Amino acid sequence: MWFSELCATWDACDDNNPEESALKDRMTRFFPKSLNGSLDDIAHDVYIWGNMVQKRQSRHRRKVPLVIETLRDTTIKRLCSISTIPEGLLPHSVYVEDTDFTNGTFFYKEYKLLSIIPQNMTCILLDPETKQEEEAELADINVDWLVTVWERCQVLSAKMSL
Repeated sequence: MWFSELCATWDACDDNNPEESALKDRMTRFFPKSLNGSLDDIAHDVYIWGNMVQKRQSRHRRKVPLVIETLRDTTIKRLCSISTIPEGLLPHSVYVEDTDFTNGTFFYKEYKLLSIIPQNMTCILLDPETKQEEEAELADINVDWLVTVWERCQVLSAKMSL
């Protein structure tokens, strides 16, 4: 199945389109083993490509079901509309999908949500391993964790108003 998708994607690439041309270049770089033609090498490359296609579709939100997309967008808008962050909400653990390019697998990496920047729907995340802070889109956070942060915010806000 992945092999047919790989071939279809390769054939459908428009060399005059910079984005598609760049994709074709990445495909060529990521699949040097297939040039040898061994079935094991081709299978390995197709497996990696399949995972990359899924990630690309996820990143561009092409195949995200409408319900999940709506939930994510609504939750982000609600988080950005918070006028006063309740005490104890941040930092909060969240997970972001990442890729291991050595073997093409995806995994969820834990970060600490330090702050929300409502103007551009971004946030500041702390990588607990490297202690590095980085700005990221709220949409990069797994939707389950966005909802968890929102629900925790509601609980803390209710406690504050008592």
